[in-house]
Amino acid sequence: MRWALASTGSAHHYWHIDANGFGTFVRVESGLKLWYLAHPKSGSFEDFATVEIFTDGYTLHKSNKSLWDVELVVLEPRDIL
Repeated sequence: MRWALASTGSAHHYWHIDANGFGTFVRVESGLKLWYLAHPKSGSFEDFATVEIFTDGYTLHKSNKSLWDVELVVLEPRDIL
């Protein structure tokens, strides 16, 4: 299965996990893509197996820095992540 996203400048979406076990890759055709990578501060990737990681103290419109360690990746044209 493949799909594509296209947007105008300054488009954004809120935090989410790409679901259903599909591998996700991004290839930038033009412009820039800011991709945030986050992992639980608890250090346990098993936390991703529960919905509580997005309910207990989680705020959709905020960075939730108390729950997550976050890194920013800047992708330019022809970059693939």
